[in-house]
Amino acid sequence: MQHFEENAQTSPMHHTIEMMSLYGYRPFADEPDGRPVPDENALAGSVADIFDAIAVPLMNTRMEDDIQPIAYSIVNAFHYMLTRVGREIDKNVIDQKISREEQDGSEVKSGELEKLVAEGLTMVERQSAFELMREQAAYHFEKLTGSAWYPRSGSKTASKKLTAAIIDSRDFEAARKSEFSKNHVPEGPKIVLVGGTTYENHRKIFEVLDEVKSHYPDMVLVHGGADRGAERIAANWASSRDVTQIAAKPNWKIGKSAPFKRNEYLFTLEPSRVLVFAGTYVHTQVYETACQNNVPHAYYS
Repeated sequence: MQHFEENAQTSPMHHTIEMMSLYGYRPFADEPDGRPVPDENALAGSVADIFDAIAVPLMNTRMEDDIQPIAYSIVNAFHYMLTRVGREIDKNVIDQKISREEQDGSEVKSGELEKLVAEGLTMVERQSAFELMREQAAYHFEKLTGSAWYPRSGSKTASKKLTAAIIDSRDFEAARKSEFSKNHVPEGPKIVLVGGTTYENHRKIFEVLDEVKSHYPDMVLVHGGADRGAERIAANWASSRDVTQIAAKPNWKIGKSAPFKRNEYLFTLEPSRVLVFAGTYVHTQVYETACQNNVPHAYYS
């Protein structure tokens, strides 16, 4: 009688089934992914849980001041992934365009295009999921810290509509030359606001901007993108009023002339009004340029 060892080598199929039972089915990179997209309510609840898990144990302890930078990094992680998927979509759009031009009626070329289209649809679904998580995280960040979240560089845009979006000035400039970045070109009259980093009259800035918005309901706020002072207050106002923003930060890579080059850029946007709050000569220069170019302007000390 033939005897079999109990520890005989298992078959490849047994190994596959064991891996599927442990980790679930995962399609290969060149296979269509039939798994469902995450549930929106589940995603929103998970993001809320993340913030609770960080904030609750640190609140009212000597580490309470660490909550804000940690919370910021959480939102930033989702923003990074959203930006990354956006680049993948841009590449997919180009690849689809090339593939359409290469169609010769063959089954191979047709299959390549179908694969690119399927991959593009999956990317769009991923984009929507990451966008939801970022917006939920930004909401909890503001609720937790009292400050609106916005990226230190780059843009914060929505794939479905541009509402209270934050556009980096370099993205805005590049978008003028790109057919793939229409989200980065906000429509509406541009209202320029600059001011010092020590200006802290929140009420004044909110009153002024509310008054301006009553005259320009579809306004786009262009500010200097500073992380404190008048421009940060203005950014918070825009977030609270659902107003699109362009953060025109100086490009310090070009040296000390960066803020003055930025000031020149502000007037290429053809602003409808210029608002200057007390600061340094850099800010005063914006006011002087507005006077010279007969752009409606105001200065607030």
